[in-house]
Amino acid sequence: VSLILGAETDLSATTTLGLMAYIGDSTVTAPGSPSVDRTELLVGPYFATTLGNGDLLSGYLTYGQPQYTIANAVTTGESYTAALTWTGSVERDGADLAPFVSVSARREMPNATDRIDATILTIGSSINGDLVATDRGVRQLFGRVEMDFGDYSDTLGTAIRYSAPRAGLG
Repeated sequence: VSLILGAETDLSATTTLGLMAYIGDSTVTAPGSPSVDRTELLVGPYFATTLGNGDLLSGYLTYGQPQYTIANAVTTGESYTAALTWTGSVERDGADLAPFVSVSARREMPNATDRIDATILTIGSSINGDLVATDRGVRQLFGRVEMDFGDYSDTLGTAIRYSAPRAGLG
């Protein structure tokens, strides 16, 4: 379960600056391992700015001290997350294409000796059809494809590299 809250202000007609809070509560159980419960509050700044060609650049940086419960032992750690996303805009007859590239990095230190690093590069695009009036309202076609390239490592010697495709239609 997670919730993201934010407050923002427009610095100019093209740039927004804000403060966000991420509140999360999760449980992970790996095969052969005890459950890990994490309750966290991460806070930090975010921004969005329209570039001269109509493209959008956005990003955020958060910090928090999550509480971890592992096999009934409670520890407080540290967590840093950062992300940067470029989104393009290509208008065509009948549809708008929005390619994007996003990179995010997270470092967690659940205790004084362990560290977990994760980096994800996401490349994709969405396409939104023009709104079409119908007898019952409006209709808009939508499609999205994405590919994640992830890298995970920790101080226990675990190293995982993966790719994960996603697609959606509506």
